Amino acid sequence: MEKIVYDLDYMDQLTSPLTQAQRDKIFRWFSREPEAVRIEIARRHGEIVQKLWKQREKNLMPEFHLAAWTLAIHSVKELLGPKEKKGKYSAEELKALEALSVARVKVKRKRKEGPVEGKIRKAYYHVITKLREEENFSWRDLGEYLKKTFKMKCSYGHLRRAYKKIQAEKRLAEDISVAEQMRVAYQELAEENIRICEDFKF
Repeated sequence: MEKIVYDLDYMDQLTSPLTQAQRDKIFRWFSREPEAVRIEIARRHGEIVQKLWKQREKNLMPEFHLAAWTLAIHSVKELLGPKEKKGKYSAEELKALEALSVARVKVKRKRKEGPVEGKIRKAYYHVITKLREEENFSWRDLGEYLKKTFKMKCSYGHLRRAYKKIQAEKRLAEDISVAEQMRVAYQELAEENIRICEDFKF
């Protein structure tokens, strides 16, 4: 059986200037991230494969794809890094940053969400919204209403904070959804314009 040899120099070449220690750290970071972040990394892996395709070696494809994965993880890790780097990103990258940040918050919320916040999110959010907007209930009134109607005990201050947090998350998710719909619509329009132009070529 032919001995398998791994070309680590080729890995160094493709992932330069990252060192072996940095690559190890990148994959440890990857293992701790939520699935939405991993999906974005997988998407970027495809883009990086296309960019590096001319540098591929047919007998070194495992190393080639591992290098592409490493660079994809690194790019997302940098995107989610210190906030002072925000000004360096394009509008597309900022949109991805916003969506990934929401995904991370959701995972953190699932791990640490308290019983009051969980009940509001699952059962009472729309009830509270209706009473606040249509009946002008104060937070104190809402606390009493939930206690008498649903046997849910919590201070009105806790109720207000939990509701405001959920409301902010929902609004952010809606904004991201609208932005994504607009992106898809513009992309479809651009593709249609390209087809029209091609039809008129002589």
